[in-house]
Amino acid sequence: MKQREQNRQFVTRNPEKVHLFYLPYSARQLELAIYIPDSHNIRPLPIYLRNHMNYLAAKYAFWNRTHGSDHFLVACHHWGPYTVTTPKELTINTIKVLCNADVSEGIFKAGKDVSLPETTIRTAVNL
Repeated sequence: MKQREQNRQFVTRNPEKVHLFYLPYSARQLELAIYIPDSHNIRPLPIYLRNHMNYLAAKYAFWNRTHGSDHFLVACHHWGPYTVTTPKELTINTIKVLCNADVSEGIFKAGKDVSLPETTIRTAVNL
């Protein structure tokens, strides 16, 4: 993200010039903030994301312009695909960059979504 933000060739602050909008989102952060350990209930995660998307749609006209089809998000946590199942506009229109690109689950759409290899995120603690 730091490299992307520093590259003026691919970033603009003028929303009229944007080809794709990035949706800052983290399934892992949702898990840490909302999931009740050992409850085996991940249902609150997509509900929270749906409410967040409704907030964005109400606040920003650029989501409404294409119903999210010019927006993308990255979801590499193993729960990532399941958290993006609502709202339907997010599931159908938004480009999903997923580390779990299993087309049999009906979440990843070949030809629209992007498969990203899983990787280890290094921090100062685990270097």
